[in-house]
Amino acid sequence: MSFGAVQSAITSMKNNRNLLSKRDRLKKTLSGSEIKKPEYNLPKSTPETIKRIKEKIIREDKLRKQKRILLIVIFSIILVSTFVYIML
Repeated sequence: MSFGAVQSAITSMKNNRNLLSKRDRLKKTLSGSEIKKPEYNLPKSTPETIKRIKEKIIREDKLRKQKRILLIVIFSIILVSTFVYIML
């Protein structure tokens, strides 16, 4: 019979449950009882700076897309030329 295996499984589950309860208690003591949000003193931005930042992000995104397309085209040309060379 496998009563020893069942008993060890029950003991293991009991030990795991005890570990979970300890972890919850430690979590509350180590982090403090209340959670405070940090306050930041961020400078106020003007509509002009926001517009410049937005345009800069759009330009960078456009450049990134162009580079990606160029790499795909170059890779495709190399791949097709390799297949053509192998077939001949």
